[in-house]
Order: sequence, then C-alpha cells, then structure tokens
Amino acid sequence: MEITYLCRARWSETATPKRDCISDDGLYLTRSKGSKDEITLWTQRLRLAVDNALQFNDLRFSNYLIHNPSGEPIQQSAFTSAWRRVMDNALKNGLIERFTFHDIKAKGVSDHESKHSGHKSERMKHTYDRKISQIISTK
Repeated sequence: MEITYLCRARWSETATPKRDCISDDGLYLTRSKGSKDEITLWTQRLRLAVDNALQFNDLRFSNYLIHNPSGEPIQQSAFTSAWRRVMDNALKNGLIERFTFHDIKAKGVSDHESKHSGHKSERMKHTYDRKISQIISTK
C-alpha cells in the first residue's frame, strides 16, 4: 500500500517491478494504460517502504520486489482475496468506510504537490485529483 501511495501507482504497476527497477535515483515503474513510465525519486518514506518489501525477498529466491511465496508476482485473484480480508479486518477495528486499492493511487495523486500521476492528459490527471479546491475570493 505504501509503495502504491507514494508512487501513485495502479496495483499492477506495484505488483510487477523487479529488483532491477531499484536505482540510485529511485524506483522505476513501468506504467500501464498509456501512461508515461517514470522514476519516483527517493524520499526517506519510499526508501523505508522498499526496504521493508526487500526484507521478505532473497535474491536467490525471487527477482520481484513484491512476490508470492513461490517467488512469482502476486496474481490478481490472490490479491483480491487478501485485500478483502484486510478491509474486513480494518472495518472491525475502526475503519469507517470501505475503499478500493485503486483509491490509494487517487489519494497519492491528490496529496502529491504537483498532482503527478504519469498520465499524459490533463483530463486524466484531474480525474485522480480528488481534493476539494480552495480558492481565495476576489474583493
């Protein structure tokens, strides 16, 4: 979730990076749906999220940054089941409203200073920015 939020990524873009996507500059993501590929530059928070993901990874075991117990990318059906369990548990423990994993990308875009999302069109960038605009009125 943290990598998805910080990189403003889709689930599939978070689930498929291999270890060679980690560079000195940041985390390289291959975007889908016609969006531009990009490197999200390192912040302390992104570095910690990637380091946490790597704790569960052994170079001899898997080249994927995030993977299943067999070392392969997590399949959509397995992820969907796990996400449902996470949401059910969170609702039992105080979460007020269920949300989709894709909402995490929108939250990341909304919170990002430049609203960058990898999208080529302003229309799509606007779709992901869900924060209410605050405008100063004129006199």
